[in-house]
Amino acid sequence: MNRIQRWTGSLLLALFACGTVSFAQSDTQALYVSKCQPCHGATGDGKTPMGKKVGAAAFSSKDVVESSDALLLATIKDGKGKMPAWGNKLTEAQLKDLLAYVRSLAAK
Repeated sequence: MNRIQRWTGSLLLALFACGTVSFAQSDTQALYVSKCQPCHGATGDGKTPMGKKVGAAAFSSKDVVESSDALLLATIKDGKGKMPAWGNKLTEAQLKDLLAYVRSLAAK
């Protein structure tokens, strides 16, 4: 019986961890949709009407892909050109999650 309880506990822990990761990704995607997508677009190509107007960078562009995480994080925090600064509106964890989300869009 003890073995079954340990197995069940391990399974529940694994399911909980997966649910937490999905929840975090969902939160980050919602944050991206509300803060970044109007200019950068759903795929990060920057081809939205607002993106074209302000010159939003495509995440798959050479400049973005070759930029360090530190530089991109600073851009998200401090803004650049017509891009607003988000450092005073988002937590450090949210900023890092957005960076990871941007990198994932660039990879597609």
